[in-house]
Amino acid sequence: GMVLAARLSQRLGMAAAETVDAIESLVRDAGLPTALPRIDVATLVELMRHDKKASGGDLRFILLDRREGAVVVPAPRPIVEDVLRDAMSATSAASLRPTGRSS
Repeated sequence: GMVLAARLSQRLGMAAAETVDAIESLVRDAGLPTALPRIDVATLVELMRHDKKASGGDLRFILLDRREGAVVVPAPRPIVEDVLRDAMSATSAASLRPTGRSS
């Protein structure tokens, strides 16, 4: 969730790429997932509409803002869907990368 929020913040022009990279590295170093499994984006977005931050069906997120810190803001559904798809593509790409382990 933190990595996706950071990526969404960057996509909306609220956070720098370096900040997103740093967050992703910290989360990965902690052994936590940084990408999504392949699931239906429309279903996921529909479920997100029931989150406590959602308002009137609008998707709202806690995002990073380089000027204000953490803020709760609405995000346009098409951009949210793009970020989710990118995160799923990252999962596919990561599964193709060598892990450095030998068999």
